[in-house]
Amino acid sequence: MLSWTSKICKENSREDALFCKGAMNLLFSLHVAHKSPVALLRDLSQDIHGHLGDIDEDVEVEKTNHYAVVNLRTAAPTVCLLVLSQAEKVLEEVDWLITKLKGQVSQETVSGETSSGWCARSREGSSVHQGPAWTTA
Repeated sequence: MLSWTSKICKENSREDALFCKGAMNLLFSLHVAHKSPVALLRDLSQDIHGHLGDIDEDVEVEKTNHYAVVNLRTAAPTVCLLVLSQAEKVLEEVDWLITKLKGQVSQETVSGETSSGWCARSREGSSVHQGPAWTTA
């Protein structure tokens, strides 16, 4: 289903904003379920940039055509808003992951400071290794 949707978006240049929005939403939904959307966001951003140009008029923009559904009529605001929305979701996930990892590092640091040596004993008397610091099971 992902490859079919991707093929539709890559090969069909339609100026219908509603079709574009529906196809792109389906592509994002399917893509995120199977792989990271970062490469997709990059390709779409390059297509948008190629159609709309650069804010600096002196910069020459290489026009790419990864997705034919991105054209002069659909690049702004339809595809641009969808790409920005998806990028915001990715950044929220990255922020959540960073917060979670900081919490784990803090717990490991506190656990490592309270235990003697590399091994902490659990209530049952066995030790468990989880990563660089030993923690209780």
